[in-house]
Amino acid sequence: STAHNTVVTLTIRNMAMWACCVVVAWLCVVVAAREEGDVGEGFVGVDAQRNLRIEPPAHGFVKVAGVDLVATMVQQQNSIETLQTRISTLHAQNQVLQCRARVRGFDVGMKVKTQGASDWEHFEVNGTHYLIVANYQNAGTFSLVAQVLQWNEAQGDLVPIQQIPTQGAWDLRHFVIDGEHYLAIANTYSGSSYSVDSEVLKWNGNEFVSVQLLPTNGAAHWEYFMVEGEHYLAIANRFPSIYVSKSEVFKWNGAQFVSFQLLDTSGATALKSFEIDGQNYLVVANERDLSSFAIDSEMFKWNGTQFISAQRFPTRGARSCEHFEIDGDHFLAFANFFDVSFKIASEVLRWNGTAFVSFQMIATQGAIDLEYFAIDGAHYLAVANFYDGSSYKVNSEIFKWNGSAFVSFQLIRTIGAHSWRHFLMDDVHYLAVANQRDDAFMFQLASRVFVWNGVCFL
Repeated sequence: STAHNTVVTLTIRNMAMWACCVVVAWLCVVVAAREEGDVGEGFVGVDAQRNLRIEPPAHGFVKVAGVDLVATMVQQQNSIETLQTRISTLHAQNQVLQCRARVRGFDVGMKVKTQGASDWEHFEVNGTHYLIVANYQNAGTFSLVAQVLQWNEAQGDLVPIQQIPTQGAWDLRHFVIDGEHYLAIANTYSGSSYSVDSEVLKWNGNEFVSVQLLPTNGAAHWEYFMVEGEHYLAIANRFPSIYVSKSEVFKWNGAQFVSFQLLDTSGATALKSFEIDGQNYLVVANERDLSSFAIDSEMFKWNGTQFISAQRFPTRGARSCEHFEIDGDHFLAFANFFDVSFKIASEVLRWNGTAFVSFQMIATQGAIDLEYFAIDGAHYLAVANFYDGSSYKVNSEIFKWNGSAFVSFQLIRTIGAHSWRHFLMDDVHYLAVANQRDDAFMFQLASRVFVWNGVCFL
């Protein structure tokens, strides 16, 4: 009996010590948040559906959380289950506090030094994870490099392993053909001309080596896809001549990509390929013509030999398009950048069986990119807000599907956010943002990689 009581006492003491550690970590976040003026008379965390509300006790927030709670735990030695429940609740509350602090701009997320960052890409080779970040410009210099970073799991850090020369790099696309890894880089501007070659590189086991240059004009976005077993790579050309452009589809001939089809576009900024009921589609986001941002974007469908126009969409300075599927329904979303004002809603459309129809408008501010992803059966749509009309220091936003529509889920402080990239490393969810410029037109900024903590991205 004495031995049994000793074991129970030690177990409870160990759990109490663990609880104290959690409390201390929690209090650090609370104190920091309070210094930012974020912790007041109580607040709700970023996910209102979880209904996790933290109310300050009457005797004082820090005193009760740091002393009274632990004392209560020790007094309840006869109820290990109660103690475990309290610890779990405290851990959940700590996560919500951290999520709330993130909105206020606390220094979280892995930092990566970038120069006018425009895009991120992730790929995995033989269990090793890599990230690539494209740099667009720095103080008028467009001849920069795209950085290849290797994930060091032991240290939880990203290690630079290669620098790829670029010219105003705007977009990255990784794809695999016959087991070989490739990377397409969209070079948009050399510093004097938009008529600059973009590049396809191949992974040799240690780094990427150039295998092909493709002529592009203000290249804004690559899209890789397959149709009927054939490999294709399409480029959205944005700037060849006063925004009137022809974007191009290339086809893999077994050794390289060759021109396959030209598409009439206008200031094309993005492409998205997808399939619905066995039919292949390719959507182009058109930003503008010479006189207006109120210009249609367009969807093409595969007719067996080429892509033909299938539907047009009224968009306003469209800078991104995203396709996704939720519970059997197909959706298409456009990020609207500008039309008289940068505070313009972006649009989500739903497939009705024959065409996409308007489904929901989402409040955005100079939106430049959309990224759909799913975590544990929940669906999310991240919006990169670039500029609100007066400042590049504008929050970007993650929306969550509530079963019938997207609702605001989390705000993340960004600076001229140009793109989002969601990816998995060792079953952990990450979200990378490319911060491009600040209000002083400085391009040497830190872009960030956030990690999912079970409640939000930190």
